[in-house]
Amino acid sequence: MHGVAGNHSTDDVLQALHTVTTDSHARALIARAARVAGVRRGSRLDADQLLMLCSALAAEGGHIEQIAVALAQRALDEPTRGGGRQPRP
Repeated sequence: MHGVAGNHSTDDVLQALHTVTTDSHARALIARAARVAGVRRGSRLDADQLLMLCSALAAEGGHIEQIAVALAQRALDEPTRGGGRQPRP
């Protein structure tokens, strides 16, 4: 399963987290999730890396989990991801 490189960044995730937490807390969450997921912060992320980062963020629970799930779902729904909505037979 390969994503399209460079479609996302940790800044996109940071912006989403700002809706429920402070800048410093959001940055700390991303730093921890990036370490867990093995993703470099500040770099462009392909869809697989974004999904790994979201998975690690979801472990935080609550509103952070909800945001992580929404970001992951959007990544899966992107047509370039290959996970876009497929017509049913």
